[in-house]
Amino acid sequence: MQHQPVLLNESLQAVITNPDGCYLDATFGRGGHSKALLEQLSTQASLMVCDRDSTAIDVARSLNDHRLESHCCNYSQIFQFMQINSFDGILADFGLCSAQLDNPERGFSFQKNGPLDMRMDQNESLTLEDFLGNISEKELATILYEYGEERLSRSIAKKILERRQQGLLKTTQDLAQCAFECYPKGSPKNPATRTFQALRIALNKEFNHLETFLQQAPHYLCDGGRLVVITFHSLEYTKVKEILNHQYDEMRHQERAFAMKKIHHPLFPTDKEKKINPRSRSARLHVYEKVSQHRPTQK
Repeated sequence: MQHQPVLLNESLQAVITNPDGCYLDATFGRGGHSKALLEQLSTQASLMVCDRDSTAIDVARSLNDHRLESHCCNYSQIFQFMQINSFDGILADFGLCSAQLDNPERGFSFQKNGPLDMRMDQNESLTLEDFLGNISEKELATILYEYGEERLSRSIAKKILERRQQGLLKTTQDLAQCAFECYPKGSPKNPATRTFQALRIALNKEFNHLETFLQQAPHYLCDGGRLVVITFHSLEYTKVKEILNHQYDEMRHQERAFAMKKIHHPLFPTDKEKKINPRSRSARLHVYEKVSQHRPTQK
């Protein structure tokens, strides 16, 4: 399946405040959002992109656009490469790239059998198989519950470690089978979805990077610049609200240099987009604008 950027038009309308400005796509993926950004920006504009997947950066460099600067790193690390004072807009899509999901060798999906890998950055040494080989049942159950909101976390954790001890935990389908066996037949959703989400988040330390990025990004926006993020599950959504909404609330009570003002409630994909791209169905678009303390804020 070819990667289709989610909420594309809505993202561009939200993030572009100055066609001649400087922008950051913090999650390049296969370049869907970035390519569309470059089409709408002027020849004087600039776009910095990053991705922790080296294959994604190869795609970025193949675009051969003088306005584009690419870095192979996690989005929480991108600001160390800054040589400019501020961005007019920052865009981050926290969803998995379709190319990663559809490649069984990456181990992100249980739809096709593959190794227990699941590394976002393949230069990292710790695979999911290694991770599961050195974890206790209690630790695993906690991960499944906190990062997957899995109500059967204890049962699934026990089943996973039983299979590990028996030498029967080698592939993504082996892992998925552990969840299948803990759910009653006829369950409406795929029982392995939450387990795979939780383990991917834990292995790749996604929430550590997410929190760091959300705390740093506002400092690199110009006054009136936009931070536009796309989330795909309630845990990401909650992190965005906790960090960015809290900043704006605090501004009313403390002397802060700036805050991030929510532009509107999250936007959802249209029915047409969800039909064309089913993977977009859980996406939410969040738009925040940097407000300096000296600027009057609207009630």
